[in-house]
Amino acid sequence: MKTIKSRGIPLAFIGANSILEFYKFHLRTKNTETGAIHEMVRIPHSFKEGLLSLSNTIAKIARLTPRSFCRVNENIYFILAGRLYRFNITTKSLYEIANHVTNPFSITEYHGSREDIEIIFGDYSLNPSREQVNIWGASKDKITKICSFRKKEIRHVHNIIPTNDDDVFLALTGDDDNECGIWEVNIKTGMINAKFFGEQKYRSCAGWYSDDTLMVIGDSPFERNYLRFISLKTGEIRNGPILDAPVIYSLQIPEKGLLFSLSAEPNKLNNGTSHPKIPIDGIHGGVLSKWSKTYVFNCNDSSLNEIAQGEKMAMPYKFGYGTYMFASGARDWYIIIPKFLKRQNNRYYVFSKDELFRKQQ
Repeated sequence: MKTIKSRGIPLAFIGANSILEFYKFHLRTKNTETGAIHEMVRIPHSFKEGLLSLSNTIAKIARLTPRSFCRVNENIYFILAGRLYRFNITTKSLYEIANHVTNPFSITEYHGSREDIEIIFGDYSLNPSREQVNIWGASKDKITKICSFRKKEIRHVHNIIPTNDDDVFLALTGDDDNECGIWEVNIKTGMINAKFFGEQKYRSCAGWYSDDTLMVIGDSPFERNYLRFISLKTGEIRNGPILDAPVIYSLQIPEKGLLFSLSAEPNKLNNGTSHPKIPIDGIHGGVLSKWSKTYVFNCNDSSLNEIAQGEKMAMPYKFGYGTYMFASGARDWYIIIPKFLKRQNNRYYVFSKDELFRKQQ
């Protein structure tokens, strides 16, 4: 593990010792060996956005920093302040693909039959009136609506999980009981098929698919959260390890497993629910510990290993406060990003794939 001291948010590796960072509406590179910073491009923004970004903390609370980003070949896609951008590593050029997009937790790579799509993501917003929710695809210069959930069907999309079929994905949705579900989405045909839904046990933001089994990680503030293994053929559920908090952020490690972190969820009861609040020592959101932890799930032996932890800051009812986010962009290197954790400001951690999985042997 290597600790990188920086006030920027890492988006992806762009070279052996070079990371692309976001810092106050600028993209810059950070050399992991020398610490040298090189400014790349300024991101257009309003006067108000620039003013709010003078404080890193206020910028994060106002969501004027990226939380979803993905590298596909020479392009890095990220969403910032309702705008979808593409940064090309080779030409060092920034392109705005779309505005008025929502703020998803994750962006998923796509390598299927459609040549007009490189990434996919689902609408994520509070959506109190339960308007139509869409799944989108995007490529170098345009955004395309792939399919839609009907009005009142769900609240939002948490994540989209790849399967063995490059055109078929599993969408995880929430938040109320009738909205929590696992849906099969065919990118080629634009069809959505409900697999399982209607209970908090299907509420998840993170998952891993293998051989007709989906491992999902609980995201409920109302009940204890587990790693759950669901047979997509029979619906049988096997509970794995229990966790001390809901999980929001995760990162797929191809052919190896999943990075994920413990987070928090608001525990204000929604209309129509009867779930009791979990009594927690002054910490909100289904959190049973003041510590946020990062784990590696090994898909080959289903083992779980803790690799980082930090003490949460007291910011109730805020999504993701006191947690870790993740980035990659290089085949064998992964970045763990502290967010509102005590004594872990202005730094992030770089792990090799070998380091992550050697710890589990």
